[in-house]
Amino acid sequence: MKEVREGVAVDLDLAPGDVAYLRPLLGLASSFERQGSGAFRTLIRRVAGLWALPSGETLVVQPEKGNGAEVFAWMCAVDPRFRPVKWRGTAPEGADGQHGVASIAVRAFAQILEEDLSRAGPRRDYQRREDDASVLRGTIRWAELARRTSPVPVPCRYWERNIDTPLNRLFAAAVHAASAHDSLREAGGMPLDRLHGIFGHVPRLPPAWILDRTRPLPRLEADFEAARSLAITILQAFGISHGGAQRALAFHVDLARLFEMTVEAAARTQAWDGKVAIQYQPPYEADVAGEESRIDVLVRARGEALVIDAKYSKAFSKSHLYQVLAYMKMLGARRGALVYPKGAELRGERFWSAPGAPEWEVRLHEVDLVAVASNGRRELERLGEALKAGMGRTPEEATA
Repeated sequence: MKEVREGVAVDLDLAPGDVAYLRPLLGLASSFERQGSGAFRTLIRRVAGLWALPSGETLVVQPEKGNGAEVFAWMCAVDPRFRPVKWRGTAPEGADGQHGVASIAVRAFAQILEEDLSRAGPRRDYQRREDDASVLRGTIRWAELARRTSPVPVPCRYWERNIDTPLNRLFAAAVHAASAHDSLREAGGMPLDRLHGIFGHVPRLPPAWILDRTRPLPRLEADFEAARSLAITILQAFGISHGGAQRALAFHVDLARLFEMTVEAAARTQAWDGKVAIQYQPPYEADVAGEESRIDVLVRARGEALVIDAKYSKAFSKSHLYQVLAYMKMLGARRGALVYPKGAELRGERFWSAPGAPEWEVRLHEVDLVAVASNGRRELERLGEALKAGMGRTPEEATA
């Protein structure tokens, strides 16, 4: 197993095929430089997770901020896919395992599903069956009986409550996928082993509709929404292959996008004059196909627009300010905000236009990602309140 921490360069003994696999997968978030020793100087930014490599090795990227349990709780607090999942954001000492957020996701799935099953057992549906029985069961299949020379055994047709349901097929597939990786099977522990005993004989072919998170479960299965969300996540982690028939594990967490979701969720905690616009495309044209920029969040209050940009960065950069100012110029807005993770080097709280002409203002904000993990709603509200408070004065009043 190879392990690195996000944003920290280390020398890894990787096979060239492993590097060829990781480069397009991680894109600009990674760099691999061959050293004289034959090892690769590896630097991975803005992502965390676990990847099974073509050589048979496993690469684990631990998050820079917090541990796997806290990142997973952060995901549950801000990512709409995990809204049904309740996770406290901490784990017993040593329980985070060697595989960070991937191991926590598997452990959470096993524990939550086992707790759901302890209340009422697995869901069952009545299904039509046909069989030959020594006694009458259900109704006789008369056409089949007429073709036989002996009435025993009796060809019967009956209804049976069976564990083979679409939801249970999803759980069976997820349990099998999580158990396929030795370390993640260990992370699932005894709960995962017990689930394998329950769903081991259920076909692992869930229908497409059960994988659609926008389609809620039927009323009688609604209590399984959290387990279903995690099961879908686990299955999606096995959707990447190494160019052949082998399916590989790639539990990929885009931390930069997760940070954008955090700012989006914070903005939604407040009441604004209009709808909160997410990933808003400003009105401009380019002569290069596919060239476009997006504003992370656009809101309006007191008749004015506020342009909010999320920066998953360790420090403020002038380029960040110029970017948000360009968005403000496109929209005719006088208000902007840049949001960073707590601990970033900001070197100030706000910028405004030259004295004597206070036409615009850009405020800098921080959000504590560990606090989001442990007390998500309150920390998101705190950031939302700070963003809205900046709209309380005009730029002229702010510089007075």
